[in-house]
Amino acid sequence: MGRFSRGLEFTRISFGVLWKDKELLIFPTLSLIAVSIFIVGFIYDAFMPGNLLSSGSLYWLAFPTRIAAYVSSYLILSVVTTYLNVGLISCVKIGFEGGKPTLRDGFEASNRNFKSILEWALLSATVGMVFTLIEGKLKGIGKVITGVARIGWVVATYFAVPVLIFENMPPLAAVKRSAELFKRTWGEMAVGGVSMGALVFLLWIPGIILAVIVGIAMKNFMLLLIMSVLSIIPMAVVSSAAGSILNVALYRYATTGNISQGFSQNALKDPWGKSE
Repeated sequence: MGRFSRGLEFTRISFGVLWKDKELLIFPTLSLIAVSIFIVGFIYDAFMPGNLLSSGSLYWLAFPTRIAAYVSSYLILSVVTTYLNVGLISCVKIGFEGGKPTLRDGFEASNRNFKSILEWALLSATVGMVFTLIEGKLKGIGKVITGVARIGWVVATYFAVPVLIFENMPPLAAVKRSAELFKRTWGEMAVGGVSMGALVFLLWIPGIILAVIVGIAMKNFMLLLIMSVLSIIPMAVVSSAAGSILNVALYRYATTGNISQGFSQNALKDPWGKSE
């Protein structure tokens, strides 16, 4: 089995788990709605006279009330998305361990761990805003270095939420533990993540082509934009859920050595191998 085939296997199994329990899609759907509300609010504010687009700079950040509104909104968004992600991965773990999870199980898990969710949301939101502010002030190589550092943070925190919830660790300890677990499974994560991203992109292409055709035919750029966004939504929801399923499967393998149902032990142990 080659590298691409192994990646497709991870992707196929993750989507298969999702197909058997479609209720899991509720969590990423609600998360996407929350993110969309935040983005729409940000764009609306940016288009207001005297703000971002009209001044050509982040002029609106000079106003303390707007800074407070942005920071608080971003923190709330981080809490909501983390809360929903905890519900999703809790249900996935129950399923991998032989149970039959319900939405109630997911929300109850999030409620039990709400304090940890708040702590993690505060840390991750703060780091995200710091990166954004630094990138806004730097140019050239400085921006590249900051971008690499941001990627490093994403990689190091790949298992942070499962560790936070399933091992009951504080945020900073969870980051350290996550980085350690990532070193054990970086091959599997890379192969599975890249393949899943590539597959989702391929599935998204037909929707984009249709949007372009309709938009050109109707000579309506706004229609083209709306259709393009609408074509992204289902793929974003499905890929987010499938990604969390893979995340839990790799977490279980890294911490216990257990192979989650449907996953191949050979593929997990040798993701870069060219043959069985």
